[in-house]
Amino acid sequence: MSESYVRFFTLSAAPFCKEIQDGELWLPPSKERLVDEVCEAVHEHAQVLLVGEPGAGKTCVLRAVRHRLPQAGFRLTYCHNATLGRRDFYRQLCHALGLNPAATAAAVFYAVSAHVETLGRERIHPVFLLDEAHLLHQDTLDHLHILLNYEWDSRALLSLILVGLPDLQDRQKTPKGPGCADRCCAACTSIQRACPLPCLVIGPW
Repeated sequence: MSESYVRFFTLSAAPFCKEIQDGELWLPPSKERLVDEVCEAVHEHAQVLLVGEPGAGKTCVLRAVRHRLPQAGFRLTYCHNATLGRRDFYRQLCHALGLNPAATAAAVFYAVSAHVETLGRERIHPVFLLDEAHLLHQDTLDHLHILLNYEWDSRALLSLILVGLPDLQDRQKTPKGPGCADRCCAACTSIQRACPLPCLVIGPW
């Protein structure tokens, strides 16, 4: 939007651009409810599957969630390059967490898990937001539930938010898909029960 339009409508800044701050985003009531449900799920250390068509507002919801969650008790890590194999995916996650990825797949996975456990001891709940998750390799998607297993699967130290197109929901219905869902709490009231992973569907604006 040109400066002339901003002056004509007496606006303080251009209203339609990516540079708008998280706290200044406008969301309709339907999206506000989604933000509430995602935040509630994260507060309960649950997992969320957030799906919608392109342009439906998935990223806006994530940004609103980022603004809403207190920084003191949560650590959000955002990854959007989902077209990687399993080892490279975890190496990317290491980089996003500020860790030095090791050479082997087992060492990389251990580094991520140990970091999550360290945050747990510091009473910080990590949240991994995986955007474009419909592009994840199936073996990576099948492996994610192992990342949620801590202390003999007795503690919920990590929340995963998988974000993608609607076909991601169908992939969760595959024989191996429910593994991640087995470690989920039914924290979201608008979950589609047919989907193994708690799923929030973003409709049109």
